[in-house]
Amino acid sequence: MKNYCLIFFAVLLLSCQKSKLKKDIVGVWELEKVAGWVVGNPYPPGAVTFIIKEDGTFQHKLYDSVTSSGTYEIRTQKDCHPRSTDKIFWTNQPGVPYYIELGDDKLTLSTSLCLVETWSIYYKRLR
Repeated sequence: MKNYCLIFFAVLLLSCQKSKLKKDIVGVWELEKVAGWVVGNPYPPGAVTFIIKEDGTFQHKLYDSVTSSGTYEIRTQKDCHPRSTDKIFWTNQPGVPYYIELGDDKLTLSTSLCLVETWSIYYKRLR
C-alpha cells in the first residue's frame, strides 16, 4: 500500500509541474534571435510571432500571415546529454521536438543535444 501512495504522489507532482509549465508558456511571443547551427536571425524584430494558446493549439506568424499551426503537448523526455530541463514542446507537425526553458518573460526552444546540428530559438513575451 505504501508503494502505491508513493507512486500516486510522484505522478501527481509531475502532472502539476507540466500543468504549471503549460499555463506559464501560454501567450504571444516575439522572435528575438536564432542561435546555433542556423547562424543569426533570419527575420527582423517583430516579424515572427509565436502564439501558444491554453486550449493546446499554437500558431507561427510571419508578419500577419500564419505560416504554421497545430496542436501541442508538454512532455517529459530525457536528452542524451545533461541539460537544465527535460520538458519538451511536442507538436503534431513534422520536425523535432524542442526542449523548453522559460523565465523572466523569455522562452527558449532548443533542439536535442544529440543532434549534430543543434540550435536554439529565443523569444520574448509580448502578452
